[in-house]
Amino acid sequence: TIKEVTSTEATSASGSFEEVSIAEDVINEDGSTTWATTSAAATQGSNSAYMNFLTYSDIGQEDYLIVATLNTTAIDAFEFSFDYAYARYSESYNDGMEVVYRDQCGDWQTIFSQSGSELATGPDQTSLFVPSGDQWASLGFLIQADEGTDVLQIAIKAINGYGNALYVDNYVVQSFTNTFNISNVEVSDASCSDVADG
Repeated sequence: TIKEVTSTEATSASGSFEEVSIAEDVINEDGSTTWATTSAAATQGSNSAYMNFLTYSDIGQEDYLIVATLNTTAIDAFEFSFDYAYARYSESYNDGMEVVYRDQCGDWQTIFSQSGSELATGPDQTSLFVPSGDQWASLGFLIQADEGTDVLQIAIKAINGYGNALYVDNYVVQSFTNTFNISNVEVSDASCSDVADG
């Protein structure tokens, strides 16, 4: 199936995977194990999305969880944040996660990539990893659309290393507003023309 995105009105997105099955678009090129919802762990609500690498022996397969398809004609910068948790099976099996984005005509561009012990938020274990509350971490990014882009897609890419499980929850994509905070105010003497009172 080839799915071409031609237009969208959305300028923000959020989700916590409370549906029975994934409502977000998923790219699963081999038609095998891919992103699914689970009620085993969550940081918001009762569900999260996860990739079960533990029983997925086809090493190197990539599965994309598309969290946002955005209109960039008026807004071209976005803040993207989400929670995640991961544990390895052992040092010999390292799964990976990337944050990627693309415009309507381009290839995926990577802005974050980690795997193995760098990605892990919990200890190695040979049974299915289910994170506790303190085994979640949060990530945040600023994503700028290229000039001339009308549609921007943002995704979390899972890379299978036949390891353990990767969980994602509570994602938010919103427009980025560049604001300036006042850190200091100084008052100086006024000087007005034709006035002698200072």
